[in-house]
Amino acid sequence: MEQKYQVHRGLYDVLKTVEEQPLMKMMADWLGGVFSAVDEGKPILFNQFTIFSELMVAMDIQPLSPELWQVVSLQLNPNACCESIDAAQDAGIHPELCSANKAIIGDILLDKIPPSSMVVLPTFPCDNSKITYQTVAYLTGAPTYFLDCPYWMDEKEAMDYWTNQFRGLISFLEEHSGKKMDYDRLTEVVEESNRCIDYWLEGVELLKLQPLPLNGPFTSGYLAGLTSLGLPAATAAVKASRDDLIARLDKQETAVAEEKARVIWFYYPVFWD
Repeated sequence: MEQKYQVHRGLYDVLKTVEEQPLMKMMADWLGGVFSAVDEGKPILFNQFTIFSELMVAMDIQPLSPELWQVVSLQLNPNACCESIDAAQDAGIHPELCSANKAIIGDILLDKIPPSSMVVLPTFPCDNSKITYQTVAYLTGAPTYFLDCPYWMDEKEAMDYWTNQFRGLISFLEEHSGKKMDYDRLTEVVEESNRCIDYWLEGVELLKLQPLPLNGPFTSGYLAGLTSLGLPAATAAVKASRDDLIARLDKQETAVAEEKARVIWFYYPVFWD
């Protein structure tokens, strides 16, 4: 019987051959984990693109960000999401819904993404995302947990409230995965995550320098966040990306022939040239 998800499995086979590159190894490990979960019938958690993976790593639950699943497809075929977008609209999804969100729904309708056992997302950043994941939960039957984010995070009461939201998430994961949180393991994961985040922040700071060492976002930290934050492979990937920026700066290498202006871009980066 033909295996599902041939595009992503094919990329996984390629990434395994270049695992000496830390970023490629991190992505290969993530895709390998997804396929192992599919093949062995283990739980898969859909983590929306603003939910990082530390708790999943600590509890050995496989994260799968549907937005990242799309990005992987688009790296291989710029039109990869068109069929899924059309399928969502044909099923009655409103055409004004964000195309990325329609593609998620279409992927599920067309069985182009592994089904979720659980869904986790926050109450930000947009209504499009929230209604999409409600639709995902309806289509898959997966239990869903919303992290209710306070408007401000600079007050103790707000941070206490946000912390309690994560305590609730742990209880949700325990209930629906059948696993218990090992808090010693969580401590290890968070310590490793902090090391990774430090490298990420250093990389972002390097983007302020001249000559410009990278034309675009410092994506390795974000990829680590969605896939494997708290694992040494993620830390190694982000450190290697940071080290590459340092090496370029030391050599006075520039990512652009002539720099005229820099744009501070909030939310999604521009994915086209």
